[in-house]
Amino acid sequence: KDIFEVLLYVDWSDPDPITEEEALLMFHNTRVVWGPRLDGYIDMHKWINALAWLSCGDWLMLWNDDVYMKTFGWDDIIKKETHPVLQIDGNTQFPIIRREVFDEIGHFSIHCANDSYIKYVCLGTNLAKQIEIETEHKQMFRTDPDEVKDDTYRDREKQIEKYRETFFSADVQESIEMDKFKLKEKYRKL
Repeated sequence: KDIFEVLLYVDWSDPDPITEEEALLMFHNTRVVWGPRLDGYIDMHKWINALAWLSCGDWLMLWNDDVYMKTFGWDDIIKKETHPVLQIDGNTQFPIIRREVFDEIGHFSIHCANDSYIKYVCLGTNLAKQIEIETEHKQMFRTDPDEVKDDTYRDREKQIEKYRETFFSADVQESIEMDKFKLKEKYRKL
C-alpha cells in the first residue's frame, strides 16, 4: 500500500488545467478529478468531500497548492500519531483527520471553511492534537492584490462576508454540535 495518495480537484473552467500525466510527474500515486467549479470558494467543501469519498488512505489531509511542508520526515510524525484529528502548528490551520472520523460523520465539512469546521468540531474535546510540523503558506502572506493569480483565493476574498455569515448560521452550528457529539461518543476513552 502506498504511504500517500494525492487527489487533485480541477474545475472544468480552469484555463490551464494540470493533466494526469503532469500530476504523476510531481507526485507518485496521484489522481486528478475534474468537475464543475460550482459557486467557487463558497462550494469548496463539496470538492473536498468528493475527494475524501474517492480516497483510500487511513488519513485525510486538507492541503492547498500554495502550502509547503518544511519539516523533514513530517509523514513519519503523522504515522506515529493515535489521535483522530491532528492540527499542524504554525502558519496553517490545515487539519488531518483519520478516515474513521470521515466515515463516522459522513463528510469532511459542510462548509467552505473546512479547517474551521473541523477546529470547531474539536473545540472543548480531546479529539485533536497539535503536532510540530513546520509549513509555509505562500498565499497567506501576499499583500499586493495584483500578486494574487488564483481564482479560488479571489473568490474567497469576494465572498468573505457570505462565508463568515453562513459559517455561524444555525444549520452549520447544529451540524458542528452533532458531529462533535458523534465523535465524543466514538472516542470516549481519549
